[in-house]
Amino acid sequence: MVVAFCLGSWPSHAGKGKEKDEKEDKEDKDGSAKDARKHFDEGVELFEKEDYSGALEAFKKSYEIKRHWSVRYNLGMCYIALGSLAEGVTELSLFLEEGGKNIKSSMAKEVNAALIDLLPELGTIVIFGDLKGYTFQINGKPAQGATEKGELFIQASTFDFGILKD
Repeated sequence: MVVAFCLGSWPSHAGKGKEKDEKEDKEDKDGSAKDARKHFDEGVELFEKEDYSGALEAFKKSYEIKRHWSVRYNLGMCYIALGSLAEGVTELSLFLEEGGKNIKSSMAKEVNAALIDLLPELGTIVIFGDLKGYTFQINGKPAQGATEKGELFIQASTFDFGILKD
């Protein structure tokens, strides 16, 4: 299966215009938005060169500096390109959840179509209840990215699953 998306500049794929990006950059007093943008642009460039590991690291740095929902799309695409489908599906799901109505409808349809293609290859654990204050573990390591709906996507395999109260 091949999933392909185009990566644009931040966060044009998420429906924000250039004017708003420039306004946010002017409101950035400590320069963090510029640093995040620099890493984001580096990630786009590396992704286009098919250096998915490098792109992933650049997008992670961008997201750590400025936690913007639109970067989750790019993180998801890197994970998928690297074969880490569970992490990719989680990031794309969080992109849709966090972005909500800010995402262009064509983009939301594209991401939903990709998720429909990818989900049959994964297992899904759904946990009901208040998830705040709990950490999930798979094979003794913290599980990344349970969605707000309590979904945790995993590669199909045998594993140990744990829930720890923080």
